[in-house]
Amino acid sequence: MTNGYETVQSFLSALGKKSAIELNLDRNGVCLLEDDRGFVWQLEVLGDEVLISCEMMKISDQDGNSAISLLDFNLNLNKTKGAWFSRNASSGMVLLCICRPIIYLDEYSFESLLLGFMKSSADIKEELEFQLSKKSGAKEKEVSRPNFASFV
Repeated sequence: MTNGYETVQSFLSALGKKSAIELNLDRNGVCLLEDDRGFVWQLEVLGDEVLISCEMMKISDQDGNSAISLLDFNLNLNKTKGAWFSRNASSGMVLLCICRPIIYLDEYSFESLLLGFMKSSADIKEELEFQLSKKSGAKEKEVSRPNFASFV
């Protein structure tokens, strides 16, 4: 039986071969992934679990509206697809996180978990920013809608 580090490294290696990029855990069990939009995901082996996180935004200790929105999102697992928000107290950064026991993962489910989380992060961030802008009183963007009455 291999340990969690070796198991996750084998999953990353397999995914890296498919993607034609080298993916490796560092000696602390961390792998950073970045895309061309500037999103950075951190994959970390924590004993027998793997934690994947992505920075969403920075909020201050006094920003009550943002805290309420984050709590609302945390309760709506449909929006976060099973992930949750956490806040790094030292940096003020809000992270979107998901964690799974390594023993329940294989190559396919690991790839699905990682790529699914990466894909949904942008959507979740966009929705969260929209909700926060509504609460702060920012005007919504005008959306051009067809006048259906003219088709009757």
